[in-house]
Amino acid sequence: AVIFAGIFMGITCFIIVKGVESGIERFNKIGMPALFVILIILLIRALTMPGAGEGLQYMLIPDWSKVTFSTVLSALGQAFFSLCGMDTLVALIAGFIIVPAVFATLGAEGVGKGAGFAFSSLAGVFQQMPGGQFFGILFYMLLLFAALTSCISLVEGVVAFATERFGWKRTPTTIILCVVMFLLG
Repeated sequence: AVIFAGIFMGITCFIIVKGVESGIERFNKIGMPALFVILIILLIRALTMPGAGEGLQYMLIPDWSKVTFSTVLSALGQAFFSLCGMDTLVALIAGFIIVPAVFATLGAEGVGKGAGFAFSSLAGVFQQMPGGQFFGILFYMLLLFAALTSCISLVEGVVAFATERFGWKRTPTTIILCVVMFLLG
């Protein structure tokens, strides 16, 4: 896990060191369309699975008895940390992929919470799904693209601030920040 975290931060660092035009824009010209193509492929696959309708009902018909102050607070936190409307769109599409696929393969008991859900329940979904290895690879590539774009936007903000405010050079600032983030991670 440490090696993969190092590779991930190395890729982030490389893209940011290249700057906005040569690094971030170039990555986004490939990464963002790839993300949406993968999303659409997975969405079509999830919605065509037998039993996917139950997942859609679970997702779209609220159970008001489960809505608490904590639920509202969590939703507000998600909205606060969304960087733009595209984040919400991607999250909705991801929900339309994940919940129907889980219901189609694992039923209601497969629906979980938290970050472990993507690596526990969804792994079971891909194992049981016809062509699951292919769709699993696509899904985890999607997660990688999403994580990388989020990390790039967060690190770039700090690097831009430090270079503009303090006059620090971009490359050493980026490297130091990425190393510190890796060590903290």
